[in-house]
Amino acid sequence: MRRGHVDSTAAVVERARESLLAAFGKAYSIVVLASLSLVVAAFARNFSANAVPYAVAASASFLAAVVLTIVHEMRRSAKSAFHIEVGSATIVSIVAGFVMLAMVVEEFARTDPLTARVTLLLLGSIALVGFGTLVLGMHESVDRIRESAPATWARLGRSLSVAPWVAALGCVVLAGSLVLTAFGVAYPQEVTALAFFVFLGPFVSLRRVARVSSRTA
Repeated sequence: MRRGHVDSTAAVVERARESLLAAFGKAYSIVVLASLSLVVAAFARNFSANAVPYAVAASASFLAAVVLTIVHEMRRSAKSAFHIEVGSATIVSIVAGFVMLAMVVEEFARTDPLTARVTLLLLGSIALVGFGTLVLGMHESVDRIRESAPATWARLGRSLSVAPWVAALGCVVLAGSLVLTAFGVAYPQEVTALAFFVFLGPFVSLRRVARVSSRTA
């Protein structure tokens, strides 16, 4: 092979190497997820045999996302349709991986009551944080209506001011129901449904009033 051919081939290989390493850098977090899923599969065998297939499937999904990410990064100049297809497939693979990991957690929860309680507390706490964020948003909506819609405020100001606090009360009752359920304490299950509607009613009403006020402002 001629000297010039060697140099050009070396340049092509070097560019390919740099592109591949850059693509791996983009996919590093997904590689970690795929590896951790395999570790979970290895340790789950003695804990819950039913969880192993889910963990392996999660690893396979993440590995597929890694390959798709590398292909996407190495073909930046491809047509838009290619990026749409590969990007959509990547998203589906990642979501499928997390769904499989969620199934692993569910299998663990079925096997071990303590895991079930911890999972319930974790998911419930995340949901309560979301509800709390919505309550804070309700306070902001009340302030916005007070400033931008004086007529609406003069007519409904008292009920609008109370709405966030009623919703917050519903969140507090939901939090208590979550703790009681996690620790196996018996209580009327209707309380949870009632607390949810105590939160939902003021939230929906305030959103409707805020929407109407923004149109008439």
